[in-house]
Amino acid sequence: MNVFRAAALAWERGERAAIATVISTGGSTPRKSGARMLVFADGESVGTIGGGALEHHVVGVARRVASTGEAERVDVHLVRDLGMCCGGRTEVYVESVGRRDAMVIYGAGHVAAALAPVLLALDFAVTVVDERDEFATAARFPGCQVEVTDPRSHAR
Repeated sequence: MNVFRAAALAWERGERAAIATVISTGGSTPRKSGARMLVFADGESVGTIGGGALEHHVVGVARRVASTGEAERVDVHLVRDLGMCCGGRTEVYVESVGRRDAMVIYGAGHVAAALAPVLLALDFAVTVVDERDEFATAARFPGCQVEVTDPRSHAR
């Protein structure tokens, strides 16, 4: 399966995964810039960035990125750092897939009612916080997490 197709499916399903992209190389390397691999949190992968010790190392980094959501850059010399025979250097950028950014709306009035659907359409995970239970309802904010509590005391 294509890496981008697999990443889109992971995103749609809310599965945690990471895309590893070779962004630069020098000397002899198994793959060149632009090679990509998708790695799921459980270590399963789609595509390849070259195999061997490099790929094994990057899978570990990608699993961490899939878990934390924090992108990382890997810059390794294949012989010195990984014991590979290729002799070159590879730099890989690893970024999270399937993790939605959170947005909290304090207050469930008319502005929140207009803003929440826009944020959902932009694929944010939306939480609405208001102490007024007549406004802070799941029916008023479909697709959002709704918390009936004083916004001033809400944990941020």
